[in-house]
Amino acid sequence: MSADPGILALLAFIPEPVSGLRIELPGRVAGVVSDAEEAIADLNSGAGPELAPLARLLLRIALIDVLPAHPVITVPVGVAATGRTKPAVTNSVDQLVVAGVLTPLGESKRNRAWEAVGLLDLIEALEAGEG
Repeated sequence: MSADPGILALLAFIPEPVSGLRIELPGRVAGVVSDAEEAIADLNSGAGPELAPLARLLLRIALIDVLPAHPVITVPVGVAATGRTKPAVTNSVDQLVVAGVLTPLGESKRNRAWEAVGLLDLIEALEAGEG
């Protein structure tokens, strides 16, 4: 099975200081999300702004981890699922759109929702016994 193009596009957003970090999908995602929680706790405790790029990357990964349960996601769902702020989740969702992981379901600036690219088709195929 080949890697999802949306996930590969997301990996392009790994900042230079952590470019040596490579995530083996899908097995390590849960561990990375745990690392994200730890990095966010460090950042919130004043560990320093040097962790900010990593915390933003890990938030995007945490949002991807939520997608199987919520293939159509909103910012409030992202906030509830990750425990991060609305601005942080909004910025991460915007980055996931740029990466091709999410696509907006409308043009409105209010009550926005995004679909995980290809995930609903995959779920439908699995339910139809095609997977």
